[in-house]
Amino acid sequence: MDISIIIPVHNLENFIVKTLDSIAMQDYNTDRFELVIVFDSCTDRSKEVVAEWASRHPALKISTFDSACKNPGGTRNVGLDNATGEFIFFMDGDDWFIPKTALSEMVGGIGNHTALRVGTFETKNTNSLGIDTLWRYLFRRDFIGGSRMQDITLGEDVQFVDLLMQKEGWSLVQIEGPLYFYNSPRVGSITTVTFGSKAAVRSAVLERELLRMRNRLQAENTEVGVIREMILICPHCGKRHDSNAEEEAAYGETYKSV
Repeated sequence: MDISIIIPVHNLENFIVKTLDSIAMQDYNTDRFELVIVFDSCTDRSKEVVAEWASRHPALKISTFDSACKNPGGTRNVGLDNATGEFIFFMDGDDWFIPKTALSEMVGGIGNHTALRVGTFETKNTNSLGIDTLWRYLFRRDFIGGSRMQDITLGEDVQFVDLLMQKEGWSLVQIEGPLYFYNSPRVGSITTVTFGSKAAVRSAVLERELLRMRNRLQAENTEVGVIREMILICPHCGKRHDSNAEEEAAYGETYKSV
């Protein structure tokens, strides 16, 4: 099995079909990837919708699991514990692949590296264009090993990427994209439900990006080259800031618009 696509699902009956359809249209051999779908405390018809969809796609390997984590980190961990693919891709159940070549491009591009990052994606929320999160990466499962996400409501994805970057042997390659559509903002999503006010959203974004700033500070001990340049790129504007003042100014402008 080449790829395990892990999808956490919490009350996504109106969105999950588009996600799954974008997977079914992939030009990748259906014998070589699996869907690992984890239902987390669903109170809608998500399970029934997925079961109905699966019955129409018998060629796909689909495994479903239940969790009561009430957060995406713990739910994704259930998926990781049950994945069998050489590579792991984490997908949100309300997003979708753009081209039918998404899986082929990622697997074809990773080479001998432990992770691949897709440089660009599409979204209706321009404030999100610089975020660095799980669905921008393809990981080797043996490199992830026993590493798991924290059981927290928001930011577990950034912390997990940060954790993997610290592991010995981390090796990253980047391709351009876009391959993925990030469906944000969306009414009912974990971000909009958890953080209802502008101030709360700003606080969440700040906490998230401070983690990324820590990575960039680590560039001081990183050999000059492609990886160091990637660490230094601002997650909001996609440019490198050569001084703390420039970076602080860029972040300040971003948070004014949140």
